[in-house]
Amino acid sequence: MAEMYLTPDQVAARLQLHPETVRRQLKSGVLRGVRRGRVWRVPESALSSTQGATARLPQAAKEQNIARDLALFDELDDLVKSLPSARTESELPPLTDDDIFAGLHDIN
Repeated sequence: MAEMYLTPDQVAARLQLHPETVRRQLKSGVLRGVRRGRVWRVPESALSSTQGATARLPQAAKEQNIARDLALFDELDDLVKSLPSARTESELPPLTDDDIFAGLHDIN
């Protein structure tokens, strides 16, 4: 008996995911599939092996996002700490709260 191949929309319905999530998983290799031109097809046998991986994917993505955000916060913290000395070295007057709020208002 020939194996059944599913569209990304059918896979999304079975795994209760958004179709675009399924397409991203196909492109990244998390989900095994075959691409013919612009059309993806997923063998039915690939679903049973990826259901556990699909369930873990959001947690892994969350952990990556947290690590990235922490690194960005550290970088921002370093920049904020260096700001007073940078202004002093360049002989600029210190910023006041009004200067900061005016700058933020100009951004919006």
